[in-house]
Amino acid sequence: MRLKDYTKAHGLKPLAGKVGTSSAYLSQIAHGHRACSEPLALAIERETAGAVTVADLRPQFAALLDACGYRKGGELVVEIDASIDHHEAA
Repeated sequence: MRLKDYTKAHGLKPLAGKVGTSSAYLSQIAHGHRACSEPLALAIERETAGAVTVADLRPQFAALLDACGYRKGGELVVEIDASIDHHEAA
């Protein structure tokens, strides 16, 4: 699912709060104006229960996770600390 569709259905502010970023920044990502960082992509996948995946947001990073064995069948199999180095909430 695209992030834009998810936030339209479930709200932008709740997800932004859960992933630790601002609604404005998340909106820019959802509309393709900003790239999503890898840690933020992981947090979004986790908080959307896989409805929006890392592959949706950062396909190259998802391929790297697959190659390293962190993902099997599209699901994360190892907990990765996604709380580092992404845009702070305003």
